Amino acid sequence: MKELSKVCLVYSIDMLGMGLSSRPIFNYDNAEDSIDFFVESLESWRKKVGIESFILGGHSFGGYISGHYCG
Repeated sequence: MKELSKVCLVYSIDMLGMGLSSRPIFNYDNAEDSIDFFVESLESWRKKVGIESFILGGHSFGGYISGHYCG
């Protein structure tokens, strides 16, 4: 991340409920609704920050959600 941030703007975020992020009520009982929850939260964040286009990468669960976000 340090080297990448020398050549472009980098955002490093925690998905909701992970790391130091907020812990909203999560009451989903199937995979599709759970995935939609995280994809929609990422899209909401993108809009609030005002990002029009970007390169998205993720690690572990973030990579899984990134794939669904782009798919």
